Amino acid sequence: MKILGIDTSAKTSSVGIVEDGKVVDEVFVNEGLTHSETIMPMIDKLLKQNNISVDDIDAYAVNNGPGSFTGVRIGVAVVKGMAFKDNKDCYEVSTLDSIAYNCIYKDGKVVSCIDARRNQVFNAVYSVSNGKLTKEVNDRSILIKDLYEELKDVEENIYFVGDGQDKVLDYFSENDMLKENFKFPEYLENVQRGTNTAMIAYNNQSGKKKGKDILPQYLKLTQAEQELRKKREK
Repeated sequence: MKILGIDTSAKTSSVGIVEDGKVVDEVFVNEGLTHSETIMPMIDKLLKQNNISVDDIDAYAVNNGPGSFTGVRIGVAVVKGMAFKDNKDCYEVSTLDSIAYNCIYKDGKVVSCIDARRNQVFNAVYSVSNGKLTKEVNDRSILIKDLYEELKDVEENIYFVGDGQDKVLDYFSENDMLKENFKFPEYLENVQRGTNTAMIAYNNQSGKKKGKDILPQYLKLTQAEQELRKKREK
């Protein structure tokens, strides 16, 4: 079973193929271009360099949020369009799960963080041991100070990953909240990867849907919606 995983939920973008639970290949881009410009050429490149056609793909997986509102919509739209022709199965994968999967071989807790602005992060918390990742706290939006209160008494190593990592580190540093067991892995463990997305889908085949049923998961209102709500309240 070949699964094509797609991520366009943050500044970077990635596509990857997993076959029967094994990574085939991956293409990763961080060029500052819009995802609408890069995602289809990336998919084309990935397929060609592995001598695979779209017809060979059995299912699609996409990080459907949280993350960049525009980026999430692009990824979801691409999967819907590619799955439509042959009505192929699709999988929704949390962006936070995809990030946490980078730390599957660590030991302790993994805290996925995506910048949600105003000293908040989109966040989920996991325990990891012996190559198994277990979700303890579901996707949410939380103030960084409240996240600290939840984690300050944990004694095992805590790995903060995601593009909100720097924001968390800065906040903890400025407010004298850093602890020895707080770990901040380097760049490659902080990005969403298409192969992670595909692998999570492969391990959760009961979660398959059709393209028409795949939807973005935002967790909070867009800026335009927030402004509209303020106007209505006034």
